[in-house]
Amino acid sequence: MSVSTSALPRSSCGCVNAVHDGLAVSRALGVAALVGGLIVSISRAVPVPASAAPVRKPSVAFVVECALSHESNDDPIVLPGHAAMSHLHSFFGNRSTTAASTAASLASMRNTTCDNNDDVAAYWAPSLEGASWVSMRAYYDAGSVDQASIGSFPFGLGIVAGSGRGSVAWSCGKSVGASGWSVAPNDCSGTRTVTVRITFAQCWDGKHRFLAGSRHIVDAVNGGCPASHRVAVPRLRLILRSSSPLAPKAVSSGGLDTMHADFLNAWPQAPLATLVTRCIRGERSTSAELRSCRSKTSEPAPL
Repeated sequence: MSVSTSALPRSSCGCVNAVHDGLAVSRALGVAALVGGLIVSISRAVPVPASAAPVRKPSVAFVVECALSHESNDDPIVLPGHAAMSHLHSFFGNRSTTAASTAASLASMRNTTCDNNDDVAAYWAPSLEGASWVSMRAYYDAGSVDQASIGSFPFGLGIVAGSGRGSVAWSCGKSVGASGWSVAPNDCSGTRTVTVRITFAQCWDGKHRFLAGSRHIVDAVNGGCPASHRVAVPRLRLILRSSSPLAPKAVSSGGLDTMHADFLNAWPQAPLATLVTRCIRGERSTSAELRSCRSKTSEPAPL
């Protein structure tokens, strides 16, 4: 039955208007409830996607090649500030490296023997007796840890590898993959040059740029970094090639079992982080980004 508003009692309180308002509100509430129900139903049927995780491509090494810069009796990591007090070293990368060098001084020079002009880090190793190290190839890769967990080296990080810290392997000339390496030095006195590979640890304590004995950085364990050194950085492997064939007998630090290498990070952090992200972490989307890694092989072959 319809109700005529003209038949309703009137008063100064505006009751007729209140009835009109009540009917309007009821209709509005009904429509809102219907629309709200549709919205709830739609939202349940089509959930809003969470933020997408980065699409990762296979991890590859990024590679830098550097010529010999100079030889000197300096060691800015082990004997900082003590010029001519070390055994003879062969230096690669930053041309300005001396006993007094720091990451800041290296970064300010921007003068490198490496084919990537951003790489102004310093690399060095004991000089080879009977010949010279003439070239170096640096492989930065994921090592044995999850590629997604790896970040850049902190600026100023210094690492020593070899002589019981990291691993050293030897070979003669060019060969394919890991099969060309051996722990014992090879007799390369025929026509092939001496090649040595030094592998650096990749689990950093997150605090120290350097500690004696490189205690601030250790090897990964069972595919991950231990709790004491939980920060994963790239695994660095250096491959050095001699100037001529020979049967290696010694290096400037002593017997061949004393072979080692040093790395002082002076890379500008932005381009280094880009290479780590694109190449090692695999967060890349174009073939051009892959080419920027200049990855020659996942397992460094002798030069």
